[in-house]
Amino acid sequence: MKRVVLLCLLIALSLLAEPLGARQSILLADAVVPGFGAFYTGHYALGTAIATSRIGTGYLSWYYSQRAREYGSAEKAARIAELYFGPGYRFKNPYGSGYYNASEYSHLAGKRKFYANIALLVHLGVAVTSGFLTADWLDEARPTPVFPMPARMHEQPVSFTVRLTF
Repeated sequence: MKRVVLLCLLIALSLLAEPLGARQSILLADAVVPGFGAFYTGHYALGTAIATSRIGTGYLSWYYSQRAREYGSAEKAARIAELYFGPGYRFKNPYGSGYYNASEYSHLAGKRKFYANIALLVHLGVAVTSGFLTADWLDEARPTPVFPMPARMHEQPVSFTVRLTF
């Protein structure tokens, strides 16, 4: 939740700083919407891959951070139970199978936090790479008309003929 609020605050501050040009608007949209820059520049397969990886790694980061919080809670409960019953007991894992003591719950929580951090780093890496690719594609792009038509010379006569057939 804190990350989302921080991201919204950064976007609001960047919008208030100075008016954005077309290029900056596209780069900002690419930072917020997964794969926007690739879709905008016509790289649809890469845009799909970027969007899928950003959404997937964002979900994995959230999932593993939730699991780390759950195992941290189980560790606290196991420590309290060890104070009451004494050390050496193993407790049922409420989030899976098996029996663990408090230090094993601590180890599981640490592993899940590590996985969440790795997923977040991959997410940020894909987002930064997408931004660099979008900037490069925007530099290469040349404005072309939507409906390219051959140039018409003013010297060409224009004739209108009407044909009626029955």
